[in-house]
Amino acid sequence: MFEDTYLIERTLEGDTRAFEALVNKYKNLVFSISFRMLGNHPDAEDASQESFLKIFNSLKKYNNNHKFSSWLYQITMNVCKDILRKKKRSVSNISLDKRPKDSEGREMEDVLSIDNGNIPEKLAEENEFRNSLEKAIYELPEGYKEPLILRYTENLTYEDISTILKLPIATVKVRIHRARKMIRERVRNYFETY
Repeated sequence: MFEDTYLIERTLEGDTRAFEALVNKYKNLVFSISFRMLGNHPDAEDASQESFLKIFNSLKKYNNNHKFSSWLYQITMNVCKDILRKKKRSVSNISLDKRPKDSEGREMEDVLSIDNGNIPEKLAEENEFRNSLEKAIYELPEGYKEPLILRYTENLTYEDISTILKLPIATVKVRIHRARKMIRERVRNYFETY
C-alpha cells in the first residue's frame, strides 16, 4: 500500500514513469477482471485501457484512506458494466449460447488442446466441464457475476467486495451463495441433457 501511495504521489507530480509502474503492477489484475466480466480478449483489452485512462484522469480524487486496489476494482467493474450496457443496447437479441472467445475469435473448446500423455476421455470430460462452468459464469446476471468473480478469481475478502460494489457484506454473501447455486444448477442441467 505504501508503494502505491508513493507511485500515486509521484504521478500527481507529473512523473509518468510512476503511473507506468502502477499500470505494470495492476495490468494483469485489471485484464483478468475485464475478461471474466466481458468474456473475450478484445473487449477485455479495451476495458483495461479505458480503466487505466479513467484511473489516470481521476487520480486526484483517490482517497488514500482506502486501498488503491479496491478503488481500481471499482473503476474496472464500472467500465465493464458500461461496455455490457452498450452491447445490450446495440444488439437486440443476445444469445444465451454465446461463449467467451479468445483474441482470434475461437471458442474455449477450440482453444483447449488435448495432451497426448493423458487419457483423452478424461481430458474431454474435464474440458467439457470447464466449458460448461465458464458458460454458466458468463451467463450469470450482472449482480451475481461480479461478486463471484471478485471472490473466487481475485480472492478478495467479503469486506473488500462490499467496498468495491458498495453493497452490505450480508448482500455480498447472499449473492455469492445464490450465484454458486445457479452455477451448480446450470452445470447439472447441462450434463443431464447430454
